[in-house]
Amino acid sequence: MPLRGIIMSIMGLLQLSFLVRFLSRPALSGFITASALLIILSQVAPMLGLPSWASKGGIVNVVKHHIKYLELLDPATTALSLVAVIFLMNAKILKKVKYLKFIGDFKELVLLALSAIFCNYYNPEVEEEFQIKVVGTMPSGLPSFVPPAAWCSLVARWEELLPGAILVAFVVFLSSFAGAKKFAMKDGYQIRAFNELMALGFANFLGAFCGSVPTQIGLSRMGIAHQAGVRSQLGANILVGVVVCAGVVLFSRYIEHVPMCVLNAIIVNGASHLTEFDQAHELWAYATNERYNWKTRGDMLTWVIGFSCTLYFGAFQGMLSAVFASLIIILYQVVNPDIVQLGFREGDEIDAKRARKWMSVEREGALREPGILVLRLEGPLFYANVERLQEWIEEEELEIQEKEDVNGIVLSASAISFMDTTAVQTLTALAKTCADRGTLFCMANTFGQTGRIAADRLEPILESQLQEFPFLQSQVRQCSSISEKQ
Repeated sequence: MPLRGIIMSIMGLLQLSFLVRFLSRPALSGFITASALLIILSQVAPMLGLPSWASKGGIVNVVKHHIKYLELLDPATTALSLVAVIFLMNAKILKKVKYLKFIGDFKELVLLALSAIFCNYYNPEVEEEFQIKVVGTMPSGLPSFVPPAAWCSLVARWEELLPGAILVAFVVFLSSFAGAKKFAMKDGYQIRAFNELMALGFANFLGAFCGSVPTQIGLSRMGIAHQAGVRSQLGANILVGVVVCAGVVLFSRYIEHVPMCVLNAIIVNGASHLTEFDQAHELWAYATNERYNWKTRGDMLTWVIGFSCTLYFGAFQGMLSAVFASLIIILYQVVNPDIVQLGFREGDEIDAKRARKWMSVEREGALREPGILVLRLEGPLFYANVERLQEWIEEEELEIQEKEDVNGIVLSASAISFMDTTAVQTLTALAKTCADRGTLFCMANTFGQTGRIAADRLEPILESQLQEFPFLQSQVRQCSSISEKQ
């Protein structure tokens, strides 16, 4: 259907490819790992030689609901599948042998040829029920280039077809980009989402003239190509297309003896290289490290959600769930930023710049400045989290006042990259409220736009407070300074 290609091309022209920026690395890893497992599980039943009616729903459905169907497995098919998988996973050893390097480099082709020869002699010697299922007769030649017969009905029913076409377009793009991004990060190169989207759009549009299925990047095919050493678009697309066309036109009668279980084994071997459980292990190490704050656990949670939802609901729902989880975690982290109370630790008195180091009061050797509340907010300050800052200051101020008077509050802005008008107005009101009760409020270590806003909006308020409340001037002189480098 050309409509999906048109939609993807329009998405590219409208620069909607920015949506993939919400695909975080943990979300992508969880999705790819679960997709690889789904691919592997989908190949297990045919590799056991189970009848199509018995393997409906995959091997998981057979084990859960029809365990007795395993009695129908074919020993010859199972043995050949096992041999094929073992050979593919250990063929790299042959690359180290001079005269066997060819077999290691072209292990898939060698396996297909040898298994086809075996089945050509084995199947005629056994009864039909014990024969290994092969590809069988294939129509030779390429499909004719004929405009879709459904053009007229497409125009008449475009409103009915549009929702499904949009869904297919999103599924094709997200799943394709996820696979491409995985190998881009693995091999250290960049891909442009716009180029991917436009290429998929034109491929789907032109493919409709030949009756093709939705064109996308297959994860299993990518895994096989990467394992085989393909490193360029020429090898992954052009040469593959030429070889497929030549095979269909010239060698279709030779392919009919290729056993299906060997093709399944090749897919399993390729998909096995897509899993990223090592990434999950690394994320778990971050999440359980006591030196890091709670925000590092969000990546592990995103991976688990992407993996679980993809495995249970499917690729599209799993990807959307991972993206949605990433956005929720980011939003929660922004709304609840880390606010740290700072203390100081005396350093080398010879070097004046390093005479006092400011750090979290929870660190060993850090001392709180008497009568001064020094804090640092890590992240942007805007309407969604400024109330959280107010609440934190009030709670800490009340706790300190139980022991001593609070004469000043210093907000270190070294980690505040942005302030909106709501935050400025709130800080202005906070400064006035503090001045009314004889407490000085000021900011330190401002930079960039935050510094310009503080200079234009907050400094005049502080100056007016010093004129209106002369007793605050002495507090300014006694107020702690916070070095920006510290």
